[in-house]
Amino acid sequence: MGALRRALSGETRIHPTFANVETASGSVRLPVYQAPEAELPGGLPESIKRRMARISRMCFVSLDEAMHDAFGPQLEEIRQTPARIGLVVGSAMGCLELANQYQKRVIFEGAAGASPSLFASSIHNSLAAHLSISFGIQGPTSTVATMEQTAAGAFGLAANWLEQGHLDHVAVVIGEEVSDYHRYFLAHTAGAQAGGVDPESDACTSAPGEGFASFVFSRRQVGAYARLMEVSMHRTSPPDCSRYFAAVHGAEGQWSGMRAWLAGKPAESHLKLFGSTLCSLAFEVLCASVELHSSAAIACVQLTDDGGQSVTLSKS
Repeated sequence: MGALRRALSGETRIHPTFANVETASGSVRLPVYQAPEAELPGGLPESIKRRMARISRMCFVSLDEAMHDAFGPQLEEIRQTPARIGLVVGSAMGCLELANQYQKRVIFEGAAGASPSLFASSIHNSLAAHLSISFGIQGPTSTVATMEQTAAGAFGLAANWLEQGHLDHVAVVIGEEVSDYHRYFLAHTAGAQAGGVDPESDACTSAPGEGFASFVFSRRQVGAYARLMEVSMHRTSPPDCSRYFAAVHGAEGQWSGMRAWLAGKPAESHLKLFGSTLCSLAFEVLCASVELHSSAAIACVQLTDDGGQSVTLSKS
């Protein structure tokens, strides 16, 4: 959270790394917004650390920080009622990199390359299964993998669970891992090799991005950054709010579409902090949670093929 605050204040600049992607038309030098290697807590056995895939490490570290940040010294007390905690994991593409690795091994090595552990790690629900076991979460667990609908869907599901009254807390983990497929797709997109992203440009400035954002939704007001006012999956007009954070992916003409939908109201985007990801709405919600100290409310909005989506937050 400290690093995020520094980045939002402009004290830290985020620089992409570069990857050379081979295409039928030749090599493309592509900017990639890659997360640093996640450092796992010291209490985990080395045997478990060795087997954890990179995407699992990012999820684990992100949720671990969120749980400690939300509950602080009360965390051990919260863990005494594990059935009252739920978990939602959202990822537009899931464990795509692991699935590709598994397929390559089978193609090149035959039956001998069919690793049971690699296969188990490659399925969409593996992240939720691993996190629920690691954190002792015994309430309902769900995986949302619905492309650009993922973040709003995960937030909406968590809010519905709390409204039903069976749970006290729901942990929500949303994000992506850069994969070879992601790089290859964007290497064929005009403007992707521009060297960075510009959220206010109508030209395509997509650059592969990754990372995970974790949230704790709670019926108790413990260590709260914000109050969730509304999650809407299908909007014809934006919510009534004085400040908007726009989730954009750097696609062609996306920013002018957003401005038209907002009817000229000013909007901010933090694409330069995390690159292009279909789950960018989750990162904008995280930014809004931190920025609410200077606003009464912030609506995080996103345009999809089915209309507008919004997540509206107010001060806790």
